Amino acid sequence: MKPTTIALALFFTACALTITVWLTRSPGQASIPVVIPPEPPADPGPAISPTGPYPKAVTPELDYDFGAAQHMSEGTHTFVIRNEGEAPLVVVAREGDSSCQCTLGKVDGNEPIPPGGEQTVTLKWTIKADVQMFRQWAKIRTNDPERKEIELTIHGRVEKLLAVVPAEVWEIGEIRAGEGATATGAIYSGLLDKFEIESATCTNPAVSVTWEPVSAEKLAEKNSKSAFELKVHVKPDVPIGPFNEQVNVSIAGDHKLNFRVKGVRPGPIDVVGLGWHPDGSRLVLGEFAADKGKNARLFLYVRGFEGDLEIKSVKADMSPAKFTLARDEKFEGATKRYELKIEIPPGPPAARQRSKADKISFELNHPDAAEFLLFLDYLAL
Repeated sequence: MKPTTIALALFFTACALTITVWLTRSPGQASIPVVIPPEPPADPGPAISPTGPYPKAVTPELDYDFGAAQHMSEGTHTFVIRNEGEAPLVVVAREGDSSCQCTLGKVDGNEPIPPGGEQTVTLKWTIKADVQMFRQWAKIRTNDPERKEIELTIHGRVEKLLAVVPAEVWEIGEIRAGEGATATGAIYSGLLDKFEIESATCTNPAVSVTWEPVSAEKLAEKNSKSAFELKVHVKPDVPIGPFNEQVNVSIAGDHKLNFRVKGVRPGPIDVVGLGWHPDGSRLVLGEFAADKGKNARLFLYVRGFEGDLEIKSVKADMSPAKFTLARDEKFEGATKRYELKIEIPPGPPAARQRSKADKISFELNHPDAAEFLLFLDYLAL
């Protein structure tokens, strides 16, 4: 072949591999070449013989169930690949051939697998997603024309080392006079064959907690390895109004858990008024100017008391509010009605909302309602 012919052939070959686009700038400026690289091959797997003989990839296991594991834990599993064909089997695992970066496949060897031989592929994973069921895969590629891609899968349950059920709040309902109330729940473990509760305490002396192991039948229902059933009992002498206390549980091995017990102590006093929320014994006053203060009122309907209701004392940690209680003499019937006036005097701005609401405790002279709780919720700007 003539030299000129060879040169032309090389030139057109280079043009087929790359395309150069020249962007022309304004006069006096240089042109900038932009090179568009060729697209990568569609199949990144090992080369397959066009004529044979061919290998045959056999995988006894494609899916592995690791059972139960904890969030953020790591795991590994080894899969076996055999060559039952007539030519060496090439197996490769590439970065990116997995469902996520936390699941990686690694071929345990660099040489092709001879006919009749086998090799192992190790999958390593980290449970980063906080989910109940974990399932991921990694892909390997071979020069077997019948199985150019093989997907290896791992799956299982994601369990907490210890879990409280109900998770955060145990509703205890109404705390009746003379009876109290009891809430029942449990602490489970899907990972520990055995654990021991050292203590379950509450700062409120009216709360007591007992526990006992859960039966094997209930464990099977919850798909857990070990568990304790807990009973929280609240005595009847708690103040009238909402009840909300935290129970702290210590478990051997320096494990700490907690949950809240919520309920209400009904009494012979019903409260109504604008902004009143009986489920939380909360009076929501909204926003007002701090330099002007705020006035509000509630009506108390009292039963089962022949005398006049009186406030013996008021306990408030932060609130500057003033309270006045007076009977409505015009209201007739077996139930007596009282007007409770609330005055928040002018003062500096204050945010007393939601968890920061002012807790007010009234000591009353009612024999069946010695204490009454009120939460003032407001924003003084």
